[in-house]
Amino acid sequence: IDDEILELNNILKMYPSDFSTWLELGDRYFSRYDLESAAHCYEELVLLDPYTAHTHTKLADTYYTIGGATNILNARKHFIMSLNIQCAKLNTRAFYGLIMTCKAFAGLSSKQKISASTSGDIAQEERVNDELLRWLKAEARDLLAAGKASPSLQLVLSAIL
Repeated sequence: IDDEILELNNILKMYPSDFSTWLELGDRYFSRYDLESAAHCYEELVLLDPYTAHTHTKLADTYYTIGGATNILNARKHFIMSLNIQCAKLNTRAFYGLIMTCKAFAGLSSKQKISASTSGDIAQEERVNDELLRWLKAEARDLLAAGKASPSLQLVLSAIL
């Protein structure tokens, strides 16, 4: 662990609700591929301010990068939260992340889906996933038709249609 990470941890011992320090520490861990520690920092950020789309997206990205069935479902949940806070036309990263997460979930085996589901109802999880994919495609069509998509979002949207 480098001196910067140690110093950030020391700051958090004195000021455990310092949003910017948690964010910086999470980014440092993520850049070093210490994804579990990064996820912990981003979870703290979500607890401190659950209405910030960016932190839900960072946490979702981290879960998606860690991989595994449970983390895919956690990533899906946080991408959805991010999009609930900030609409898709302004939140390209969460929109694309949700697409990738839903596709990743669809590609899991039944056994992996059962182990990841908190309810144990794999059929329900699959219905939710299918409905999300339908919504994503409809939203993509609407954004393209209305001309409200930024150039980067246009690329994302064209990839799923």
